[in-house]
Amino acid sequence: MTTSVLGASFTTEELLRALRYAGGIDFYPQVFQVLLVIFWGIHMFFINLTIGNIVSSLVNLWRGRRLVLAKKMVVSQLRTGIISLSLGIVFGVAPLLFTQTIYDELWYTANNLSAWIIVLFVPAIIFAYYAGYLFYLRKKQEPTLFNYLLYIVAIVFIIYGAVAMHTFTYEGLFPDKWVDWYTDGGTTMKSDGWHIYAFNVPRFLTFIFLSFFITGLQHMAASWFFKNRTDLEQEVLAYRFRFGKRMALPFGLLTIASWLIYVTLDGWIMHPVIYWLTLALVLIWLLTVRFARSPESLWTPVLFALGFVFVEILSVEREAIRVLTLARFNHTIADYPVYLNVLGPILFFGTMLTLGTFLFYVLYGVYKAGRQTGVFDPETNPRSKSVSQGAARLTLILFTLWQIAFWGIGLYAVMRS
Repeated sequence: MTTSVLGASFTTEELLRALRYAGGIDFYPQVFQVLLVIFWGIHMFFINLTIGNIVSSLVNLWRGRRLVLAKKMVVSQLRTGIISLSLGIVFGVAPLLFTQTIYDELWYTANNLSAWIIVLFVPAIIFAYYAGYLFYLRKKQEPTLFNYLLYIVAIVFIIYGAVAMHTFTYEGLFPDKWVDWYTDGGTTMKSDGWHIYAFNVPRFLTFIFLSFFITGLQHMAASWFFKNRTDLEQEVLAYRFRFGKRMALPFGLLTIASWLIYVTLDGWIMHPVIYWLTLALVLIWLLTVRFARSPESLWTPVLFALGFVFVEILSVEREAIRVLTLARFNHTIADYPVYLNVLGPILFFGTMLTLGTFLFYVLYGVYKAGRQTGVFDPETNPRSKSVSQGAARLTLILFTLWQIAFWGIGLYAVMRS
């Protein structure tokens, strides 16, 4: 496609190449792409838990007027939502950086087209976080007007954040329309940044529905996780399982239906990658329907793990659609200029390895403590003691090596400059 502005003509392929960073990147773009898909899935998993828990806790707040079991779930759900939002933000940094690195032509264009929409994302998330946290600190489960107001603020701003991120990503899929959007058809500059030029309702709703599917699986898994705790009310756990199942089954179906509408209307459904991965989504949902039985079943935590796989599959499909879209304009990350520099990747993967061992050490303790009544003391169990000490030693060794690499690479870079 050829575009003309002020007498100059150029193709969309030429535009994309001109917008790409001329200095290239310092490592293979395919590696960044794989990491982008993985970390976006992790990020989205926690954002799903945030939306699902905060919205569904509002349901339990309302039901709690007459149902005590529902009332007792509210604070727990809200706490999960707040923690998940924090983790979603942390894990959201990586995919944004990878997007900025290999899709800079899409990243910066979309940020300029809808600048204010994107900029307001940060204060929106801050308001949402503190509205939810304020309710949690109040520790009041009564359906008061102020509590409802806090919920409304949290939900509205979180949904706004979802709208902003969808707009940012989706506008990047239309490079052939960028010039028309930005110049109003080549006549005048539109630089106010308040416009949403592209929005796909089925694609957006897919990730909203997904939140309730994943949150439903999480409630079921929590019932299984705490089933041996004598200090917790078993009636509440049983209610939590039923509540999660009633949420997961219909919203899993709605997620798949919405995604099918999107890929069908946009013409991607018959592409082999999209076709087979979408069938995998259907299979996971069917397994949920078949094996979501009780908190005692070992299938319950397995289904929650499959929920994470479900999100990662959507992450792969999302990236595949971006690759296929750019291929229409003979544009690919594979020909991005690479000027190899291994020091950055060494530091990155070293950081991830160190973080992984530390997280294992922490999560192992959390898992063991959550599964038993009272205080968890690894010294009383030889296996727990061995695992804890081994993880702690490995973390300390890796962290020491990381410090050496961090300061060593920094000093080397300074001396070379």
